[in-house]
Amino acid sequence: MYPRRTNNMKIKKKNLIIAISGAVILLLAACSVWGYLRYAAPTRILLVNYPEYMLAPLLDQPLNPALDIQAIQWNDQSGEELRNADCIIFFGMGLNFTAEQQKLISELDVPMYTTSSTRAETALKKMPPEHLENIQAYLNGGGKANFKNMLDYIRYHLDGKRINAPRPALPQKFERKKYFHIDEKDSFATFAEYSQWYRSSGRFNADNATVLILGGNGGGALGGLIEALEKRRLNVVSAHGMWPVGQDIDAIAPDLVIYQPHGRLGDEAVEYLKKRNIPLFCPIKVNQPYEEYLKDQRGMTGGMLSQSITMPELDGGCVPFVLSALFRNERGLLEFRMIPDRLERFADLVQKTTLLKTKPNSEKKIAIIYYGSIGKESATAGLGTAESLLNILRYLQQNNYNTGTLPASVEALDREIKANTAIFGKLNGSQTPNSRLVSTVTVTGREYEQWVKKSMPSDLYSTVVERYGAFPGRTIFRTPEGNMRLGCIRFGNAVLMPQSLPGEGASENKLIHGVKFSPPHTYIATYLYLQHGFQADAIMHLGTHGSLEFTPWKQAALSSYDWPDVLIGSMPHYYLYIINNIGEAEIAKRRSYATMLSHLTPPFMNSEAYGPIAALQEKLHAFEIADNPRLKAEYGKSIIELVKKENYHRDLQLSDQLEKGVLTDEDMLKLQQYLHEISDAKVNRGIYIIGRPYTLAEANETARLMTVDAIAEKLFQQDLAAGKVAASQRQDKAFFRANYLKKAHTLAENVLQNTPPEAAEAILRQASQPSPAHPQKNIDPEAMQKMIASGKLPDGRTMPPEMMQAIKQMNMSPEAMRKRTHQARPAAPAELTPEVMMLKARADLLQSTDSELASILNAFNGGYITAGPGGD
Repeated sequence: MYPRRTNNMKIKKKNLIIAISGAVILLLAACSVWGYLRYAAPTRILLVNYPEYMLAPLLDQPLNPALDIQAIQWNDQSGEELRNADCIIFFGMGLNFTAEQQKLISELDVPMYTTSSTRAETALKKMPPEHLENIQAYLNGGGKANFKNMLDYIRYHLDGKRINAPRPALPQKFERKKYFHIDEKDSFATFAEYSQWYRSSGRFNADNATVLILGGNGGGALGGLIEALEKRRLNVVSAHGMWPVGQDIDAIAPDLVIYQPHGRLGDEAVEYLKKRNIPLFCPIKVNQPYEEYLKDQRGMTGGMLSQSITMPELDGGCVPFVLSALFRNERGLLEFRMIPDRLERFADLVQKTTLLKTKPNSEKKIAIIYYGSIGKESATAGLGTAESLLNILRYLQQNNYNTGTLPASVEALDREIKANTAIFGKLNGSQTPNSRLVSTVTVTGREYEQWVKKSMPSDLYSTVVERYGAFPGRTIFRTPEGNMRLGCIRFGNAVLMPQSLPGEGASENKLIHGVKFSPPHTYIATYLYLQHGFQADAIMHLGTHGSLEFTPWKQAALSSYDWPDVLIGSMPHYYLYIINNIGEAEIAKRRSYATMLSHLTPPFMNSEAYGPIAALQEKLHAFEIADNPRLKAEYGKSIIELVKKENYHRDLQLSDQLEKGVLTDEDMLKLQQYLHEISDAKVNRGIYIIGRPYTLAEANETARLMTVDAIAEKLFQQDLAAGKVAASQRQDKAFFRANYLKKAHTLAENVLQNTPPEAAEAILRQASQPSPAHPQKNIDPEAMQKMIASGKLPDGRTMPPEMMQAIKQMNMSPEAMRKRTHQARPAAPAELTPEVMMLKARADLLQSTDSELASILNAFNGGYITAGPGGD
């Protein structure tokens, strides 16, 4: 019995040992797990609502592998992904919380902070005060080093983990220096420092043009642009912000300014560009993944369109050429990268534009595209083509351009233009191409194939072949050898080429205003010949308007798959456009990268009533003055008959009473207003010729018609202020015409007829004297300095880093800031009197001919062109 008992005891002892060992192992495992989770597990940091392109460069550096960093996009359905985080940093701009999200956030026991907060309800500060101050300091300090140290700080202090947790460095005051180069370390506080470094690096060459790059609101991977420009032997100066270089600009002495736009540069910059004759290019970045951007036929809309394209146009900015888009990096985040083929083409355009400033005029090659109907006059939107072209060519010749032997007369050039347009202005031609008047250039299939490969993606060109067949396509311009003939009138280094139709199978008007298919070989070959065959130094479209800006696809922010972008290539492009067509001028400017050159309309004249309109006007007048009721009724009956005959009752939506033979007061008012609109309308008198000035009589009449409405309004407002009329009377067109418009016409005629241009000069000089300056609204400099020191807005919110940096860039002491805020604003021009308005309008009209020709010359010299009132 004892041996059996001993064996049982041994078994029990063994089991106990096993149980105890297992418990110990489990305990050790639990301790290990607890220790790992407490001290060694990855720290899960959520970066919420950040634009990915902001995070991408900050995370593009060696980071602690013990950090689990996740970028979270935020929307109304977000929230659950916040659970199990160790720390959450929100980006405040555009951040909103629903009621459910606010409840969840309040329940989570995890450190949270919102940077760049714009709303009190999203301004989270859920962490101990001693840590809050440091987190704010890291974020407000900016820069990659501070961001890396903040992540390490979160692991070491907020998460309390010590394994794989280097002790973080303290927040640094990161100074975003004004000037920069490709590498982040190559940044400089002053232009003198940058210039010294740039020269010592061997990059500077005194014989080369200098390009100033303004980074705007950042992003866009501008290092690639700097490299591409320097590869073309251009000196480059790069500065952060919009116009931080005011005090250095004379030392920089740029030949061209590139601004990555976000709003306007402002009047100070515009005045400098104008004074120094420096063109302003505004290439853009698109905040879309590249593949999405290619598919989006709108290109750019809304606020981005306004800030990136519309506002810079007011500064004279042009060439809204897409340079960069968003691409996925190794972390899966979207970051800005230059689009390689577009970067190279834009750099070529910049180089060619700067060369226009230094290349001798006699060596410049100028291409002019013309178009127009064939008939009594070859004209476009009131512009006489032949005479305007000849005047432009003669003006270029006077300024040392090589224009060869010019035609002896307008008629001779007009015959050649009409012959070329008749043949090459249509897709299949309206005559045979053997006319002795026709000048041509031949494009071979081999040349065309090489040009196509240089100019467009192969899959874009395949759409041309699918629609029109292989080069040269179905055209009478095909030669027996399989080549193509293009209309081309050459005078020395200047060529005139007709613009053919950009398609087939539709009316001419529809084709010109845009169809959704690729243009034919003839259309493409014209522009590719100018790019690669003729190698134009500049191209100008003559008149309003051609079809280039209406070819497919995107509305703005074009890609390499959009035809205007492909066809203009890297040629500096200028577009001579009528001044009163702002809407279509903006389309041309945005879709063909054109710098717009305005020309006047033909002289104005009143349209005046005629035919049925004149008859109706007489009948209405007789009706109004008739005293005899029976006679008045007869006039009313005749008015109704004429109105019905001419269908005015439908056009003007007159009352049903008219059908019953009753002319109501409301119907009478509508008829009178319609007649006044017709009678007072301004119409063009004849055609306009570039280089042919208005006569004094034409200038007087046009100035009167340009200003009479504004003068009549001013006279009415004066009487309204004096209590002589009621505001409601302004809507009575008959009353306004009789009492103010006629008075304004009479006043204008007397002033213009009795004040010759010589006498008007003294009056205009006196009127141009500014009115007394007026002080600016004061800004408290002490409050501004307090904001800088604390990093907080007056309401206690953290100041966004972008705002902090902009204020710091001013670099002002309290005393300097006080002086600046108490300075007077620039003196404002005195308000123009009616007399001065008329005389100024006439003076501008008389001077416009010289101004228009000088503007064309300045464009071909690579100069700055002031924007029109509409940004065109």
